[in-house]
Amino acid sequence: MGSPNAYGRGTVRGWMWELQVLRNLGLTKNLPVFITETGWKRNKGLSSEIIGEYLQIAFLNAWSSNQIMAVTPFLLNYQEPLFEDFSFKNPTNGYYPQYEKIQGMPKISGQPVQENKAELLQGEIYSSIVSGQDYQILLKFKNTGQSIWNSKVKLVTIQGGKELGIENVTVDKAVEPGQEYSFNLKLKAPDSGIFKVALNLFNEEKQFDSPNLEFTTEVKAPVILVIKSGLKWKKDFSGNYFLTVSGPIGEKVMTVNLNKELEARFLLPDYAFDFTLERPYYHLVRLRQTLKPGVNILDFGSLQPDILTAILKPKQFLLYFDLFRPS
Repeated sequence: MGSPNAYGRGTVRGWMWELQVLRNLGLTKNLPVFITETGWKRNKGLSSEIIGEYLQIAFLNAWSSNQIMAVTPFLLNYQEPLFEDFSFKNPTNGYYPQYEKIQGMPKISGQPVQENKAELLQGEIYSSIVSGQDYQILLKFKNTGQSIWNSKVKLVTIQGGKELGIENVTVDKAVEPGQEYSFNLKLKAPDSGIFKVALNLFNEEKQFDSPNLEFTTEVKAPVILVIKSGLKWKKDFSGNYFLTVSGPIGEKVMTVNLNKELEARFLLPDYAFDFTLERPYYHLVRLRQTLKPGVNILDFGSLQPDILTAILKPKQFLLYFDLFRPS
């Protein structure tokens, strides 16, 4: 490479020349610089002591720019032709003076800059909630960055956390790039109001490079259900029915009666849910309905008898329908 004080192409400052060429071609971005496999060869009029001085001058001057991310001298250990004259290690397992010269210089520990990014795959802060209700919301993210997530990574509520009682959630295992992780976010609905919520992941105090996740949620009146149905071949429709509800909050089975108002505070207003109504010896009926605050009528129509059960268990079936009279 010649003198450690030289300028221009093919010198210790060749990186500056290369960047100028790129700028002349229209590049405006401030690129990081990596100087790799660089150094001087012994036995060309240069002793190990002189090479050590050259390297020190280059590190303190030509390679001192903050734009330089790393310098990797050539070569730590190689005892075969053609590169033995570049080696920092000698054949007796000791080191040449240039190694000791660099070893004695102050250095900054290398911390490669990595992108911290995440993509939300599943989950949301519900757009409508019911006052006083506690919610556990699973937010599934994919690690789309370059770093491994660990206990230093946490999901932080940038806006709306105090009003909704949301606390930060920390990663509890290693999550490599490409892998997925679910955060269990706890939320308590206040008495009323409309709230904006902004979330993002942080690595210690540094926010991820991904854009904030933004939601708006409104506190609304609870959902009230009224179940409408009937039973074919029976005049009396009273008694218990089993209602299965599935949707954004998971699945829940309840015992219900017909034509009575049932306050279901766990249901989300303005969301669609699947409902299944069951009664022994009858075919179940399903329907899907978007709920509103206040009263919602779920009309399942008339439940039809389960003829297969009648064939398999005729006595129980006839007794249930009051069609069997013991002698």
